[in-house]
Amino acid sequence: VAEQSAPPPPLYRAITRYARALILVIDPSRGWSPMSESFTGLLGYDRADPPVANLLDLVHPDDRPAAIGTFVTACGGVHPPGCTDMRLRTAAGGWRQFEFAVRSFVDEPDAGVVAYFGLDVTTQRAAERALRIERGRLFSLVETLRDGILLIDEEQRVSVANRAFRRILGIEEPLRAGSDRGWSRLLAQLKRPDRSWNAVVVGEGTRCWFGNQFSLIAPRFAAHGVDLWV
Repeated sequence: VAEQSAPPPPLYRAITRYARALILVIDPSRGWSPMSESFTGLLGYDRADPPVANLLDLVHPDDRPAAIGTFVTACGGVHPPGCTDMRLRTAAGGWRQFEFAVRSFVDEPDAGVVAYFGLDVTTQRAAERALRIERGRLFSLVETLRDGILLIDEEQRVSVANRAFRRILGIEEPLRAGSDRGWSRLLAQLKRPDRSWNAVVVGEGTRCWFGNQFSLIAPRFAAHGVDLWV
């Protein structure tokens, strides 16, 4: 990444100054420039006077390989596929996470730059991490309950089948969530001749039984002589 900051051309400044996205433009021969006011609003730096000559100094150490990789790809005239998350250091010393789309304009006349368009996803990523942790705790709790729990999503795929429920059906190994085969395997267990039960109790408040889901699932159990009790 170029070591010195370069003033943005007037046309770029006019187009991008008030963009909500964080826009950074790197000229491989001249340096880098923040193009939008979001550089000040989100990171707290003076857009007219960037704090570092080397843009990598603002990138989290763990994200620098991704930054370098996308830059090298773009310098070859190719748009890096998809989007890349990178954390940038703020003026206060913290980190904000951005989802960057990188576009190459190195072969464009009067351009010759690599552009990074970033959306601030700091809050979103934090919420996603918290959700994953909470889901993990919930699944751990459900897995240890003495009552059998079966949750089926709107596409009739098994999303949860806890240990107690698998024990009822005689399935030893866990079922992969979201697997179509999981539902087929559960139905197959209903055909076991040594089955000592003939009904399954389902919770009235479970989301997957709202609407017509119950009427769709119940006949598939009933075909094997198993009633569903709500």
